[in-house]
Amino acid sequence: MILQSIGFKIGQFFIPPFELREGELIGICLYGGSHFFDLEKELVALFTQKIKHPNLVVEQPFRFVEPIR
Repeated sequence: MILQSIGFKIGQFFIPPFELREGELIGICLYGGSHFFDLEKELVALFTQKIKHPNLVVEQPFRFVEPIR
C-alpha cells in the first residue's frame, strides 16, 4: 500500500476513505476557479508529507509536478 485515507475534512470539504496500491492511479477532480487553489495546495502538502494528518497514512513519498502551461 502506498497511501491510505480513513476520511478527513479540509475546511468545508470531506475527502472520503480510499487506498492507493502500487500500479493504481487516483484522479482528483477539482472544479475550476481560484477558490479551489487553497484546497489544491493543502492536498498537495498532505500527499507529499509537508504537513501530516492523523487520518492519512503515506507509506511512500509523492512528488508533485506543477502543470506545464
